[in-house]
Amino acid sequence: VTVRIRGVMEKCTFCVQRIQEAKIGAKVRAGASPDIKVPTDAFQVACQQACPNESIVFGNISDPESKVSKLRQSDRGYRLLEYLNVNSRIKYLAKLRNPNMKMPGAEKIAAFENEPETGAPEPKNSTHPVPAPKTDEHAPHGGQPGGNA
Repeated sequence: VTVRIRGVMEKCTFCVQRIQEAKIGAKVRAGASPDIKVPTDAFQVACQQACPNESIVFGNISDPESKVSKLRQSDRGYRLLEYLNVNSRIKYLAKLRNPNMKMPGAEKIAAFENEPETGAPEPKNSTHPVPAPKTDEHAPHGGQPGGNA
């Protein structure tokens, strides 16, 4: 991975170097055998490894037993800008809110909903809530009240 100066952003490569390292390791283990298969959990991409909520899933969608393949088939899955025929490799899962408790499996959804969204621990010994930032609803598009956009 090329190290960049602070503030320089790059397009995600899905950690191609980690994928290649796992492929090379599978070839070494296979030896002369033509059966070269990278195990499902052989590696994690950097964002997946850094995410404390395990909300990023990466893997082989061609393997029907992989976690990513099963999640991809979920009815909650959607892609951004799909209606514009943008065929992204990333799929998101919609968060269910207020599930019908009579539907099968609703307990799992309700238990999931009660978890904190950020995964960060609740502040301890805090008696005063942090106020929300004030916004001016009548500000022009530039965001500054009374300024020109």
